Amino acid sequence: LSYRKQALNARYGLTAGSLATPQLSADSVTLDGALRSTDNFAKIESDGKLRAANLRMGQGLDAALASAQKSAAKTLAEPLLAQLRGALARHAPGSRMNADFVLRQTGQITRLIVPQATVTGGAGEVILGLSRAEMVAGGAPAPRLAGNFQTGGAGMPRISGQLERRAGGMTLIRMTMAEYAARDARLAIPQMVLAQGPDGTLGFVGNARVSGAIPEGSVQNLELPLDGRWAPGRSLELWRGCRQIRFNSLTFSGLTLEREAIDLCPGAGGAIVRSAGSGMAIAARTGRLDLNGRLKTTPVHIVSGAVSLSNPGTLSADRLVVTIGNSASPTEFRIGTLRANVGQAYDGTFAQTEARIGAVPLDIVEAQGKWRFGAGKLTPSGASSRLLDRQQVDRFEPLIARDAVLEMAGNRITASALMREPRSDRAIVQADIAHDLNTAVGHADLLVPAITFDSRLQPDMITPIARGIVANARGIVTGKGRIDWTARGVTSTGSFTTEGLDLAAPFGPTKGLSGTVVFTDLLNLVTAPNQKLRLASVNPGIEVEDGVLTYQIRPNLQLDIDGIEWPFMDGTLTLLPTRLNLGLAETRRYDLKVVGLNAARFLERMEIGNVSATGTFDGTLPLVFDEN
Repeated sequence: LSYRKQALNARYGLTAGSLATPQLSADSVTLDGALRSTDNFAKIESDGKLRAANLRMGQGLDAALASAQKSAAKTLAEPLLAQLRGALARHAPGSRMNADFVLRQTGQITRLIVPQATVTGGAGEVILGLSRAEMVAGGAPAPRLAGNFQTGGAGMPRISGQLERRAGGMTLIRMTMAEYAARDARLAIPQMVLAQGPDGTLGFVGNARVSGAIPEGSVQNLELPLDGRWAPGRSLELWRGCRQIRFNSLTFSGLTLEREAIDLCPGAGGAIVRSAGSGMAIAARTGRLDLNGRLKTTPVHIVSGAVSLSNPGTLSADRLVVTIGNSASPTEFRIGTLRANVGQAYDGTFAQTEARIGAVPLDIVEAQGKWRFGAGKLTPSGASSRLLDRQQVDRFEPLIARDAVLEMAGNRITASALMREPRSDRAIVQADIAHDLNTAVGHADLLVPAITFDSRLQPDMITPIARGIVANARGIVTGKGRIDWTARGVTSTGSFTTEGLDLAAPFGPTKGLSGTVVFTDLLNLVTAPNQKLRLASVNPGIEVEDGVLTYQIRPNLQLDIDGIEWPFMDGTLTLLPTRLNLGLAETRRYDLKVVGLNAARFLERMEIGNVSATGTFDGTLPLVFDEN
């Protein structure tokens, strides 16, 4: 050590058995070198060597990595962070650091030059290497950097980069990271360029390629553009413009999209992600989606209008069409507006929704309500809707449902709804539905606990086919049915029973109609042959009692009446076989055959005074019923 003429010359050697900081701990730390100063310490220069052994993570760094690993559970970051922590721990025993440096300080400017520095692991692999590195501090808000660096070693990411100082105080950093893999997770940064201005503002642009787990799914070969700007202490902005995201495969809760590209644009804030003192804000939108994929093994096609995502976790989509299944018999959902809250689970609302399930010829329209998605299950709740006949000529009037229940898990849809006639609000049928999206096979169990016909509810309010056939009904009908469908078609069966129904029938006012109707094709209203109903009384012009109607409803709504026979005044009265076209306004013609009619009882029944007759009559009486 010497000091003369305001100049200092010294040599130093510092040794520490151990050194611990929150970020790094080491043993056998030595610092050897020379120190020179001039102009009464206005200028200082030092050169030397720094050596250390058994470098290892400090408690703070290890705790931070462990916390990040725990927070990243079930994502691709978790195995990558676990591997990084493990590799750092394995390389620590026997590791060495060797660094040469030159330190110069003139006034407020400090310059640190590291011509060469290496950190080697216990097995001799280079973990970190620096060459021609330089840092200049002072005279600007942020330090200026230059030099080359690289990382490596078993289990470590392989990163290489170059730092250049540019005119105007700008620092340019170019770096790449080879694919870093752990279990099924992959992360690569083929290129990244960072530019730091003299005020410390950092801009960056590059791209990453990612594969591995995401919450409730996975992604393969996601090509993610990386660009943004960071102003120290002020703000962070990511993706300041429209960007395209590509992936080979994206799986989420059983839904897999393959080889797709999505264009995302920022919202009104000018960047998709913005972070400032007030917190983080996310605003992204896309003008249109057109995606293809699979739900488990079932084909899926998704088309939408505008889709937007904003913080905190609000997603909205308009004109969303989801088609599931093969083209011959798909299940289709058309959702006018969809709103979602994105978090641990996903929930929201839907409105203006239509649904078609496979080959089932009944459509759900005007559906709206709430929905929730979690653990692979989609569950709407509090839903209301209308049920329409898909046929061009309606066989059924629209029904409504409130608080319908639906669940979609994997490839299976189950639903339950109590359908009501909208004007009377009477319960008509309880429908329980199950549908397999993969095979397009499903069924609906139908239960009619009790339909009460009175002044508030008439049969033609349920089916227009009843118009002109049945009117002024009074009584109760119960029944059940089942609809089965496959990709090839639909079958349906059912039976309906009444213990006593009064109505105006095509052949006259009827009381006490009772019996069971068995349908072999419920949707098309086709019955089995030889159906029978008992009629307590009918008045086709003269009242007759205790008859039996034999009939069949054939395809195309043709009602074949095989006959009705009544005991009639010591003889019989028979409605002869005839065919009616249901659902059509037409003049209906019948023939009544009389056999063995007692003339005296007939005159008495008709209350015709001053006339007497004996004997029996046979004959045929024509009846005509028109729209009047």
